[in-house]
Formats: sequence, structure tokens, C-alpha cells
Amino acid sequence: MMGAWAGCLLILCGQALSPAEKSLIDAVWTALQTHENYVRQHRGYLAFLDSHADIASAEEAWNALVCQGALRGAADTFEESLLTNETARRAWDHYTETLARDDALRVAEDSWYRVVLGPEAIGAHGCAGVFWLQANAGDAIRFLENPARLVPLPGPLNPLQTWFAAHPRTRDEWRNAFQKLYACAAAHHSVFPWWKMCPPEYQQFFARLARHPADFWTWRRHALAWAAEPRARDWARYWRGCVRRDSTLSDRYAAYVLFLRERPAWQSAADRVWEKDFGPVPAWPPSSEPPGLEPAASAAPPVFPRKESDFIPPRRPGKPGITMPDMPEKPEKPKLKESAAPRFKRGEVETPRQAVPQ
Repeated sequence: MMGAWAGCLLILCGQALSPAEKSLIDAVWTALQTHENYVRQHRGYLAFLDSHADIASAEEAWNALVCQGALRGAADTFEESLLTNETARRAWDHYTETLARDDALRVAEDSWYRVVLGPEAIGAHGCAGVFWLQANAGDAIRFLENPARLVPLPGPLNPLQTWFAAHPRTRDEWRNAFQKLYACAAAHHSVFPWWKMCPPEYQQFFARLARHPADFWTWRRHALAWAAEPRARDWARYWRGCVRRDSTLSDRYAAYVLFLRERPAWQSAADRVWEKDFGPVPAWPPSSEPPGLEPAASAAPPVFPRKESDFIPPRRPGKPGITMPDMPEKPEKPKLKESAAPRFKRGEVETPRQAVPQ
């Protein structure tokens, strides 16, 4: 059942809700109220979106994609890796911030990704070759100019070499796009260092995005929009981390934000209720650095090889006692009768002696 607050909201905004929407709002509102920090972050985050149309548009598009569920696991894993790996986080932030303020660099990298994510390309050769080229820029130029120049050929490039042999025009497009990016001085201290680092969490995430290029461009727009506001990006990253650590919000918050953005009357009514209980909307993002978060709980990986206790069957209750019969005594071995008169005695037999030569 919906709480009393929901009835107040229904009266305030005068809009009917479906049962699914009522359940969503009730669950999220109840979860937010459990922590005052949740309320501050939520209200500040929404107020920031209201005053930054570009970021709000990119956020709504990404939330709509995440709500479908296919990308959320890989996206969460990548973002958690940024929270726990400071080196990767600094490299990623420098990479995206440089792209956000350098239009020429962003256009050059966009051109590279357009040819890489072209029709059927990833499906034919996978992402391993793309990761190798991006991590080895100098060798990538030589390979794209002539795939036979690298001897021996690295394993990840074998599928690409076969693909280029059948699609020479595609190789020309890859070469031209990579050369233009390589000619950008900013790429050598922002793009290529990130590509060379390329954590496994990012590789998994990119491989999922590459299956549907439209998803990649939605995510890229979202990442670069937040990169234009570094302090807000850091606090948004912290707030998403809080959401992921809450069992109720992790599955519902993105859908709830979309609901509020699509129905401004509900957001205004909720603001009035929040203001009555918690005061005006706090300044967001705060001027301080966001606090650290405890590592997110994750499912334990399977143990291999299995421990002995994993495959030994549980001890069964003992069987009822059985009295076994006693074994019979072994009979004595019968004795042989001695002969009354032996045919000869050992002492009576004479052994002939050899003659002594004269």
C-alpha cells in the first residue's frame, strides 16, 4: 500500500498513477527517507539537472537505456572500478575532460569510432584487435598502412588482417581516421594513455556497447556531458555509488528519475513535501570532495578447484544396529598315522667309496 505521503502527492499534483507507478514511487520514497544524506543528494542532483539542460538531456537518454537492463551490469562494474582504482579514475577523468573541451580532438576520435563501429565490423573480427591497435599507436599506423609489415603478427590482429583482405576500402577508412587522430598533439597525453591502460572492466563494457553502436553514442554523450562539469561529475559518481549499494534504489532509482523528469508536476509536489520536512534544497554539488564509499558487495566467484567439502556428501544417520552371528571354531587338522615298520633305516644304507688310485 502507498504511504500517506503518496496520497498527499496525488492530491497536490492531481494526476492518476498506474499500480506499477504507485509501487515504484512508494518504494523509492521510502528508501530515500531512511538516510538524510540520500535526501540531500537526491534533491541536489535533481535541482542541478533542472539548471543544466545539456547534462539533463544526456542523463535522461542514458537512464532510459539503463532501465532496459542489458547494460546496467557492465556499466556498474566499470564505474565501481573507477571508485576503487584511483589511477584509472584519474586517467579516465583526464581523457574525458580533454575531449569535452577540445572540439578538434573529439571530432577526430568520433571519426575513429564511426569506422570501428561500422556495420558488421565488430561482429566479424571482435574487439580484441581494436584494443590492440589503440594500445599500440605506433604499430597501429604501420599495420593499417600495410598489414604485412608486422612480423610476427600479434594474435589479436589475425581476424583484422583477414577482414581487411576482403574489405580494402574499410582498411583505408581505418587508416585515415587513425592518422588524423595520431596527428592531434592532445591525443598523445590524453587519448592514447587511456587506451594503453584500458582496464578489463572498460574492455568488457565497451564490448557490450559495440554490439549496438547507438548505445555507445548514448553513453559517450552522457560521459562527456558530465566531464564538462568535473565537480558535479564527481558528486554524481558518488551518488550513483550510493544508489548501487542500496538494494531498493539500485533497481528503481533510474526509472524513478525518468518518471519525475517526464512529469514535472510530480517533481514539484515532491519538492514541496521534502521542503516541509528537510528545508530548502541544499547547494549541489558541495564545495568539498565527495567521501569515500565502502566496496560494493558482489557475488562470490565459484571456487575452482572445488574444496573437498563441496562435493563430499553429507554424513547420513547411522543404520540400526545388526548383530552378526559368531563364526564357528575351526576344526583341528587330522594327524597322519605313522608306519609300523619302515622299509629301511637311514643308518643301514652304506654309501660306496671311490677307489683310491695306486
